[in-house]
Amino acid sequence: MLAFLRKKLTAAAITAIVPLAWSIGDDPQKLPRFDIIIVSLTLHHVMDTARAAGVFYSLLNPGGIIAVADFDPDNGESHGPGMTVHPGFVRADLAEIFRNAGFTGIQVEDVAALAKASSKTGALREFPVFLMTAHKAG
Repeated sequence: MLAFLRKKLTAAAITAIVPLAWSIGDDPQKLPRFDIIIVSLTLHHVMDTARAAGVFYSLLNPGGIIAVADFDPDNGESHGPGMTVHPGFVRADLAEIFRNAGFTGIQVEDVAALAKASSKTGALREFPVFLMTAHKAG
């Protein structure tokens, strides 16, 4: 994914974005602090959501914002067999996890739906996507 992003940035002559390789288990002290963090359809691949929320909070500058786009509960149909993922998030539960990590001003709204084949039935279906935004007080 980083190679794909780097290629897109180069093609668009964008130099203000610097992709970094990092995983939730890595030391967050090696990263810079951010004004905004965007988590786009990846949080469901992180098993310890509370830990992730805490790390995100620690990486934001005071006054920073996080934007998380992810799936509503989908009965595990959005990913194929053998993938370890959350089966989507109950919005209120995810908001509470981020609130417990210190975030404020949490808002959640519908933003999209992805049409793809169900991993269980093979039938084409839509998977709702929400956007949650939250702030670090500053």
